[in-house]
Parts: sequence; structure tokens; C-alpha cells
Amino acid sequence: MPALYAGYLVDRKLKIPLPLAPRLNLPERQESVPNIERLADDHHPAEGEAKLIKGSIADRALRYSRCQWVLYGDHHEGYHRNGLKPVLPAGLLGRFRYVSFMAALYLPDKCVGFHKTAHGPKPDIRELSNRDRALMWERGDVRVEKSVSVGRFLASAVVRLGLPELGTDFDVRLQRGFVNDPDGYTVQLMNRLTELAARSTGLKQDYEGARDEGLLPPDAPRTAKDLLVGCIQGFSRAYGGSPPDSIEPVTAMLQRAMGAEVETETEMSLAAS
Repeated sequence: MPALYAGYLVDRKLKIPLPLAPRLNLPERQESVPNIERLADDHHPAEGEAKLIKGSIADRALRYSRCQWVLYGDHHEGYHRNGLKPVLPAGLLGRFRYVSFMAALYLPDKCVGFHKTAHGPKPDIRELSNRDRALMWERGDVRVEKSVSVGRFLASAVVRLGLPELGTDFDVRLQRGFVNDPDGYTVQLMNRLTELAARSTGLKQDYEGARDEGLLPPDAPRTAKDLLVGCIQGFSRAYGGSPPDSIEPVTAMLQRAMGAEVETETEMSLAAS
């Protein structure tokens, strides 16, 4: 398989790995089946399991943000035996957009199919129709494998991408409020950072375009901000302890990130004197 082929394995516009073509004879998902008896299993577009799950929170989010239930033959005889491996994003911006769209269950208009040859199944690029996407969403072919890992990375990315965008008087008040009352201002500040991160990275516009084109499930969050907030809340609830809506993990994340970004009230008073 020529190296150039890797470029065809990614959605041209959003750089998201193409899904494998859906099959009408795909059996229902089963969690524990002996390897020799498997008819289907999970395919992860982010290859390199050992490296990714032992890596950074971004690495784990890449791995866990998407798996697809596919026929075992398509996965192992068609995909892996032909050495298919899409190019994955390396930087924060690319990974933020990748994980966001994967978490939204985005499905592009192309997919990877397989045709029979004398030397085994060979890949080809096919159209993914509206009916195909509807079938995949309805059956649950694509899903987020570990939402907590995804939410943790997106929370961190929103903070890192959103903080440099703060600048209005409203933003300054939010920052000062957070310094003096972290628990009271975490939700307001994170909402603002999420809005800024979605807008500055182009996620907001591209998410709206994907929704209008029918490339997101009918029940997907209405906006990119809603998607991010939902993912971050899931992470926060999982690690926040009691009460269920605790914001402690996100508060701590903000405090670490803003240590060098925001002056305390005492420091501002000294600077003014």
C-alpha cells in the first residue's frame, strides 16, 4: 500500500479518520467473546494502543474518543493486513478538534470499504450515504469508549486554548472573581473559556456546518459549546466525588493554569499603590 494512501484515509475537510463501511450483516455488540469465535470486534481509528494508553491525557483521549463495531474480517483481514493507518493530529489544536468531533459521533461522507481479490480483501474509498450514517448511529456502531478520558482532555484543552483569548472587562471580572472565590466562579469561567476555545479554533463554525449537512446524529448537542460542556461535566462528575455535580477537578485545573496568568487581589493592590 503506497504511503500516499494514508492521506485518503482521513476526511478531507476535518482531517478525521474515515470509518469502515457499515455492513447489514453486522452482529450485535458483544463484550466478552473468545477470539477464535469472534464475528465482529471494536476498531479504533487511533492505532497504537500500548503507546497511547500509557501516554499523555491527549494520547488517551485520541484512543478512547472513538471505536467502531465492525466485522472481524473487515477489521483484521482488510484493514490491518493491508497496513492501513490514518495520520493522527500531533498538536493541541488538531487533537482538540479531533477529539471533539469524535465525541460528537461525527460521520463524514466517505468511508473505507473492502472488495475481494485473489490475494484477499483490498481497501477502497466509498460514499457514506445519509442512510448509512443513520443506520450506524441507530445501531450504535460508533461510540466513545471512555468518556471520562475524553472529558478530562477537553477540559484541559479548553483552559489552554481559552485563556489567551480572554480580554474584555467581563473576562477580567471573571478572572478576579475566580481568584477570590474559585468554587463560586468555576462554572462561569469555564463556560466563557469553552465559548472562546470553540470560536477561536474554528470548532464552532465547523460543528454548525457538520450539523447542517447531516454529518452529526439527530440528537447531537446543538452547538460545539454544548458538546464541550457536556463532556467536561461528565469528567467532573466522575472525579468530583460528592455531590454528583462537584466541580473540584476543573477548579483545580483552572487554579494550576491561572497561577501565572492572573494576579491575586493583594498583588493588584500593591501594583496600584
